[in-house]
Amino acid sequence: MISTTSAFAVFPTKGACAKAVQKAQGGVEFGDGQEKFSLDLQHATHEPQSTLWEHFAIPEAEVNNRLRKGWVIMGVSVLLWTVILYLPYARYMGSFSYANGDEPPEVGELIFVLLVVLAQVGLFVVASNVAESAGFRYEDDQQRFYIIMYNTALIVNLAMDLALTATLSYNQMAGRGVHVADGRLLADLTSLQEVFESYPMQKSMGKLLLKYCWPATFFVPFFLEPIGICWLPYHIGTKLIGSDKRMTDVRAEKALELPIMEQGRYADGTMADLQCNSGLGGSFHRPRLHA
Repeated sequence: MISTTSAFAVFPTKGACAKAVQKAQGGVEFGDGQEKFSLDLQHATHEPQSTLWEHFAIPEAEVNNRLRKGWVIMGVSVLLWTVILYLPYARYMGSFSYANGDEPPEVGELIFVLLVVLAQVGLFVVASNVAESAGFRYEDDQQRFYIIMYNTALIVNLAMDLALTATLSYNQMAGRGVHVADGRLLADLTSLQEVFESYPMQKSMGKLLLKYCWPATFFVPFFLEPIGICWLPYHIGTKLIGSDKRMTDVRAEKALELPIMEQGRYADGTMADLQCNSGLGGSFHRPRLHA
């Protein structure tokens, strides 16, 4: 019989399940007369509704190959978002001399907040698609990989944004003849550490990091999410039901059905789940029977 490397056995009671797992410790040997196999019997650690049955036919090698491609796609996405979105903005902000009160308009900060939100939404979509198409057998493993990829992309994206803006800020301040605390010109500093630790550079990068965190990251996405995900679809659904007589029974219920919230986006809320399930998944070296 040709099958996947895992199967599930359902027992009538928990006691029977525990007894079977205890008797099968060390593996159950069986074979076809020519080749012998060892079967592991383990307690199932995933709920049935979190099992992605359609992915059991995907070999582990194919899953690993998809994961490698996914990391490449995410890396290219981070690079493109930095170059396409942040580079024009940084050049626009760097075009002001900041001399004699010359400063960019307030709309510049609004544009930055919008860019950060769009970048985070874009990275969320890419990370979610990569995790869903990887072929994980369990929703827990899929969400775990999604959280790791999404947060890694955000950190790399933030580092690239800070590096890009710091470079443009340095060129701008060096051209204006900005001095550091000891009176030397910023352009006369020869050490990268001295440049980075100088007050003008620390102030410039600190202001950018503050704007990146608040309100772009910690407020705007969470404020708009319930409006765009819950209220807006429900409002559109009520309008459709009221204007179309065909929207009855199941159709009406589907139109007013709220979407499933993506809990994987909130890494702080799922950190405990990561710690509890850190040993799940992995490679399958021997056949397994889950009880």
